[in-house]
Amino acid sequence: MKMEKSTREILAKMNGKERLEYIWDYYKWYIIGGIFLLFIITMGTMEFINHKDITFNMMVITNQADYEKVEQLSSTLTNLLIPEEKQDDEEILLQVEFYTETEEGIEYPRGVLENLHVQIASQTLDVLIIPEREFAALHTSDKGFLDLKPLINQALSFPEQGIIYGKNGEIYAIKVSELSLLRDVFADPDLVLCVPANSTQGEKMKTFLDYLLANN
Repeated sequence: MKMEKSTREILAKMNGKERLEYIWDYYKWYIIGGIFLLFIITMGTMEFINHKDITFNMMVITNQADYEKVEQLSSTLTNLLIPEEKQDDEEILLQVEFYTETEEGIEYPRGVLENLHVQIASQTLDVLIIPEREFAALHTSDKGFLDLKPLINQALSFPEQGIIYGKNGEIYAIKVSELSLLRDVFADPDLVLCVPANSTQGEKMKTFLDYLLANN
């Protein structure tokens, strides 16, 4: 009876790229599960070490970022969203991940999109800034992202082309190129700002959007 080849024997005949593709195809869910577990452990470890609760979590996936301005933005959001007397116990998490443009399209480092999905599923992500193409891929129904219209308390100072609407006039995303405070930090022209539908930080979100629009 013919024995099945071991994984080691199969991998031995492959080059580096083929090995990665094989491992991803056959162990994808184990890897995603591992990333989820690592994320939970990391969040728990950060809270244990820093003794701070993450009260506002923002992820940016871009191909351009000014690191100095990222730090300034993080500090600005901390002062905006967390009262000074609570800043020893609470903090803002601003995550910046990078993608590259290839002839085939956008290429993400392995694990970035999986980490994104994990954070959305675990209701720990409040603001997401991603390329518009990725937003379109994720926004397969009207339930994936929050309608921003009820959170906006002022007239918008940019053209409608800067807004991604839903079928019934909902505002599901705003182009970062129309938001000067974010545009100065992330010069990537393809980015849009959106909010996962299961975000739990409604009041902080209103404050955040008000600040972006008032300083536009």
